[in-house]
Amino acid sequence: MWIHRPSGTERLRPGTNGLIVIGGVRRAVRDLSPDELAGAGWYRIAEEAAPLDHDPGERAQAYLEPGEVGGPLCRRSYPDSVFNPVRCRERFALAVNERRKAAETAGIVVGEQDVPTGREDQAMLAGARQYVQMHPEAVIDWKNPDGSFTPLDAAAVEALASAVGAHVQACFTREKELLAELAALPGDEAALEAFALDEGWPDAA
Repeated sequence: MWIHRPSGTERLRPGTNGLIVIGGVRRAVRDLSPDELAGAGWYRIAEEAAPLDHDPGERAQAYLEPGEVGGPLCRRSYPDSVFNPVRCRERFALAVNERRKAAETAGIVVGEQDVPTGREDQAMLAGARQYVQMHPEAVIDWKNPDGSFTPLDAAAVEALASAVGAHVQACFTREKELLAELAALPGDEAALEAFALDEGWPDAA
């Protein structure tokens, strides 16, 4: 989008995306340099989104930034933007979900053994647990993240599975707690922006 600002005035009027009129002749924007466009009073609009979690409001304000690389820009801002608590809560709820995923799959340490907790790792451990339950005398070769192998009997597999299960459940419990805290917060911007997203998650170590 391009916008016209005749010399010596503050009046702005929009142009088309592809064609503008210079000297009474309709020209294609792609055929003109930024200097040619600026010389005729045409400036490219660089859209600025309304502030995070805000609705734009009814009034958009355009202003020139002549020092931009590639030719002057006309930026458009939103001075009447209004904070939207619903949008803010939705953003934080999604962030809590992503934070839980990160904590859940970060891995844990059981004794001196690094135990990955990704979804595929959880499934592999569940399969190993089921196998040793069916074959209590079995000793499995458990592959560690560094490529080495550790022999695990049924009791050791059960211990790993229990530790991983406790870690995963603790992550979901923390997600539930944070979502409840988020829902209970007042709807003002300061209270919501102070939401402690990263606190209280299980320690991967």
